[in-house]
Amino acid sequence: MVTGHSRLCWVVVVTGWFCSISIPGMAWAAEQKTNGLRGLWARHILLLYASPGGPSKSDLTADQLGWLVAERDSRGRAVDFLFDGFLILGFGCREGRHLLPLRDRKPAQLSDWDAAVRAYLATTERLSEAMVAVRKRLGATDRRAKVILTIPYPDPRNSRFGPVGGRWLDLSRQADRVEAIRWYVQRALEQWRRREQHGRLAGARLVGFYWGCEGLRSYRGSHGMVTDAELIRKTADCVHKEDLLFHWIPCFGCAKVFDRYPLRTLGFDCITQQINYQNPQRPGRPLSIFEEQTAVVEKYGLHGVEMTPMARESPLNPRVWSWHQVFLANLDAALRYRWERFPAITYFHGNSLCQIGADPKTRPYYAQLAKWIHGELTPTDVRELCDRVVAELKARGALSETALRHIADADTVLEKLQWMERPIESVGEVPISRERIGVEWVSVAADDADNESVRRYRPGVCFLGNGEWAPPKEHDGRIARFGGHYPGQGGPNFLINDPPQRELELRLSYWTEFGGTVRVYDGRRYHRLAELTARRRWATLSCRVRGSLLKNPAADRPEPGWNILCEIDSKGVYVEKIEVRALQRTAVSERARAFSDRP
Repeated sequence: MVTGHSRLCWVVVVTGWFCSISIPGMAWAAEQKTNGLRGLWARHILLLYASPGGPSKSDLTADQLGWLVAERDSRGRAVDFLFDGFLILGFGCREGRHLLPLRDRKPAQLSDWDAAVRAYLATTERLSEAMVAVRKRLGATDRRAKVILTIPYPDPRNSRFGPVGGRWLDLSRQADRVEAIRWYVQRALEQWRRREQHGRLAGARLVGFYWGCEGLRSYRGSHGMVTDAELIRKTADCVHKEDLLFHWIPCFGCAKVFDRYPLRTLGFDCITQQINYQNPQRPGRPLSIFEEQTAVVEKYGLHGVEMTPMARESPLNPRVWSWHQVFLANLDAALRYRWERFPAITYFHGNSLCQIGADPKTRPYYAQLAKWIHGELTPTDVRELCDRVVAELKARGALSETALRHIADADTVLEKLQWMERPIESVGEVPISRERIGVEWVSVAADDADNESVRRYRPGVCFLGNGEWAPPKEHDGRIARFGGHYPGQGGPNFLINDPPQRELELRLSYWTEFGGTVRVYDGRRYHRLAELTARRRWATLSCRVRGSLLKNPAADRPEPGWNILCEIDSKGVYVEKIEVRALQRTAVSERARAFSDRP
């Protein structure tokens, strides 16, 4: 456990890492001018969100950014530098378009990519202004904020992206995706140099680009297979050609891609792994997630983790009461798992941090984060912060007398955090009272509470909570959830939980203009059950699921109980309700019966 490191501690670790270059990544560094690359590396990289869709209330001013460029005392005076790296990102565009491949959002156009460059650099200009003001006070006139700009995702759904080099790019073609990336990198560099020449970036230095999409996909379109792995390699070449670094922060659970693609082969120079204890997806992520994701970093030789010392009263992990717990859990894990040994740490969400330093009530959180960055945080500091969190939750009436007694008796901060968590009943995880799936219909509806919870709908049926379904909303007079064909992942999924090992009847209330197929997975391949009819009105489908598909041990998913994965393979479908019951053969059409027997 860390017990009061000096600031030199960080320097020693970073210098040793660069000299050996033994950790995977920096795949191209040995062939480049290594001494020149040392100035590009950032140790503590803060995520700052800009607004490609237009000015936003969340955009930070130069004064607000000053609290992130430098540590400030209670009177607002800069006393030392703070974060050295700043990753500028933000993905929402005008008219509902998006720079990432989200199912329920339209893919971005070339004009949106250009707007993103302008938005990112507008934030960078304010960041530069903050740095210039701070370095004068601290007497370090050559200090510059190290900036990393985000690269949008060239979405294969967009066959009319925009004109580049005298022709319109079709992003369903891999060559055009590469061309779009090259255009974007050159556009960003051109705009950066122009602002630099006008003295608007005197306090900033461009050190790299960030691959904005958090996962790797493959997509088979009308022009053949397009793969993100190949695209990323070519993007890395493009970035390295400019003597810059290539960054990535893969999503939770995505690091398994390194089993298929060794880290060095992708061309990333710095990868930090998301942990996201704060994620609001039910039933909530346990505190053990910190240990598990640290193990992922060690297993694959990544460069560090993404911490989330956030300060936002936004939707959070249903296990926690407030952002104060999330903040504490991150700092406690940082010491417990010795994250100071990693060469890079990223931090989400920077836009919320500047406000807590100036507020006397929340300033201790800001001060302890600064200690961590400087290598000075101790277990005593974390215990003192823990006492503040307990007091905050007690004032909110969040903790029972029993929980408070257990917290007082606990020996470690981790044990105290465990007793602070909400009881499972308070987050809607009370299972529906049901012994089995019988001859009566068992259903889940788009507007049901916790309709992605296996625990709640077991036995029964539920939507699969993997981000493939959009939130429920009204469509054509009914509340429904939308899903569609996602590049490399197929259509949206749902689960049949603890089914009887006999034939079942499945019923679906849906709306689609594209048609599609309902399929079930046996652990090795999908089997077609029935077809969705393309019609612009609500319809109901009934089909059967053979008992042999429900009995195969390979079909069982890792969720609690026995879980069978089903898919709706469609370009776009709204689902109001999914129902299952023990088969009543007379209710199944001959057409559906014949179709379900085909592989």
